[in-house]
Amino acid sequence: MSFKLAGILFGVGLVALAFAAWWAPRRWPQLWRVLPRERIIGGGIGLLCLVWSAILVRPMLEGSMAHLQGYVIPVAVVVAVAGAITMDYVFTRAFGGFLVLLVNWLLHAAFVVQAPARGAFSVVCYILGLAGILLIANPYRFRDLLETLSLQARWRHAVGGALLVAGLLTSAIALASHG
Repeated sequence: MSFKLAGILFGVGLVALAFAAWWAPRRWPQLWRVLPRERIIGGGIGLLCLVWSAILVRPMLEGSMAHLQGYVIPVAVVVAVAGAITMDYVFTRAFGGFLVLLVNWLLHAAFVVQAPARGAFSVVCYILGLAGILLIANPYRFRDLLETLSLQARWRHAVGGALLVAGLLTSAIALASHG
């Protein structure tokens, strides 16, 4: 996938998250109780993340460990299913992992094509990557944020506005790139 298409899709995804931050907490005031612990959607995202990671890890197994390459993806699937069954805050942790993997790929792609305004793009990606790490490490904070969004319009506007600006900025940078 080209950086231009991926960057535009990433920006559109951020804009969609901005509208979700404005709309969903008002539409479903109890969303903060359900979404962070959602097992089905979280398990699907977690499976995607673990298979993506396994694909990245396979080439690192070389020499005397090369025979293990065929086991990496099946083990990732088993771990994803076991994690979805046994872990708490599955959606939050899986979404955080997806953010970390995605911004890593986007940063690499932006530097390969020498996208304009890479500094601004990098800042957005690093902030979202840090948010992903925090979602993995402290998933209950996401629950608390969703509860705050359902109770306080000021927070809804701040989070939604930040996501909207980030989405428009990343889309504009991707549109202006040559790759």
